[in-house]
Amino acid sequence: MSRPLKVRGAAPLTATGSPTNALSFMMEALVKRKVNTALPVRVDAVEPGGRGPVGYVSVTPLVSQADAYANALEPKTIHHVPYARVQGGACALIVDPQPGDIGIAVFAKRDISVLRTGAERPVQAGSFRMFSEADAMYIGGIVNRAPTVWVEMTGEGEVTVRGPARVRLETGGDGADGGEGGSGGKRGEPDIWMEMTASGAVTVHTPKTVRLSAGEGVVLDTPVVRIAGEIIQTGARGSGATFRGGVKNTGGRLSSNGVTLETHVHPGCKGGSTGTPAG
Repeated sequence: MSRPLKVRGAAPLTATGSPTNALSFMMEALVKRKVNTALPVRVDAVEPGGRGPVGYVSVTPLVSQADAYANALEPKTIHHVPYARVQGGACALIVDPQPGDIGIAVFAKRDISVLRTGAERPVQAGSFRMFSEADAMYIGGIVNRAPTVWVEMTGEGEVTVRGPARVRLETGGDGADGGEGGSGGKRGEPDIWMEMTASGAVTVHTPKTVRLSAGEGVVLDTPVVRIAGEIIQTGARGSGATFRGGVKNTGGRLSSNGVTLETHVHPGCKGGSTGTPAG
């Protein structure tokens, strides 16, 4: 005769002590089994939204359940979880999650599987399930490593933008993937941008005018200044140009008030005309 199989349950010894204890255990077990609130999770995969709508992540809970023998149960990955983004209207701070991030998964009261991007009116729940892990939403940013790319705003009124590889500012056009550019820009490209790279290069691009206005002066502290175009001095503050250290002209002519240095002649000279400058 085989011996009966003994299986340890989760009920405490007091659960059968009275009808009240039994009912209390049943209600507690039902809540624990059916109601999910929030859990710390790890991001395993990302479907990034980029400059488009918000994407989705796959996450794994970082706190395991235990059986009646106190053995940890391997948590299962939750897929297609929408993540939160700081956004108001068409304005957003785009910081997509990355694999390995740690954040919080909260679980909706009703089935949200039918909720789609841009929904403006209430929709009927996809099923009768409630507080299910299948209806998770991801909120990032707990117990993560120190950042290397950041925007910092302090109470002292300071704002710092840090990008180890590149910092780029854009305006004009729509700046979106596949969108129409503005005045002359290609699809998805801005008209005006400024870029700073880790190599030390700074680039500013605009189809029109860059204006520098300074009450005291503009200082260009560099060994070489290269200008691809004309230099025109004008305005009420202009009172002549001063060059210290000499001026060297190569490959062109030097003119002053309509008189060309290399080919000008002097009328009224006796004994012939002078030659070109010797150097």
